[in-house]
Amino acid sequence: MAADWPPLALSLQPQSQDCEPNFGLGWVFTDVDGAPMIMHNGRTGGYYAFVGWLPEAERGLVLLTNTSDAQGDQVATALLTGDPLPTRP
Repeated sequence: MAADWPPLALSLQPQSQDCEPNFGLGWVFTDVDGAPMIMHNGRTGGYYAFVGWLPEAERGLVLLTNTSDAQGDQVATALLTGDPLPTRP
């Protein structure tokens, strides 16, 4: 979570302040419950992946699944913040 390596530090700089979420070089900058979160996610072909952290809380999460469920972001965010997991209909 520390950006001591110059190329990583550069990638963690937001490229614009005019949009929400904001984007860096491969990273998405957004807020969760008012706290900043840096993350990247994706799903394809039956897989979902998420990597993200809450810099102020010094808490991070990597989530890899063998399903491309539409609730992936909700599950990842709940695990990262310690909130209850979403329920399925």
